[in-house]
Amino acid sequence: MKSRRFGQEFTYNKTTIQSRLFLLVLLTTLAHWFLMILGMTAKLDNKHRQYQANSLKAGNILSLQFIGQRVEVDRGERLYMRSCLNAIMPLQNVGVEYDY
Repeated sequence: MKSRRFGQEFTYNKTTIQSRLFLLVLLTTLAHWFLMILGMTAKLDNKHRQYQANSLKAGNILSLQFIGQRVEVDRGERLYMRSCLNAIMPLQNVGVEYDY
C-alpha cells in the first residue's frame, strides 16, 4: 500500500480473485499496525532520534511507520514487551486526534 522500496504495494499484484485481494489488504494492514507499534515503542523509549538526520528535538519529524521499519531492520535495538504494550495505548487515541 506504500512503496516498492518497503514492499507494501499492489503495483505487481495481478490478482482478480476477491479473496486473495482481501488477504493481501489484511496482511498489509497487519504489517502497518505492527510497524506503528514498533515505531511508537521506540518513540516512547526515546530511541527514535538516532534515525533522523537533523537535530530538531521538537515535533514529529519521522512517521511512526518509518521508525518502525528502521527498528525492525536494526537488529541491535532492544525493545521489551512491556514497552510494546504501553505503546498501544497512545495509538488507540491517534484516530481521535485526527478525527478518523
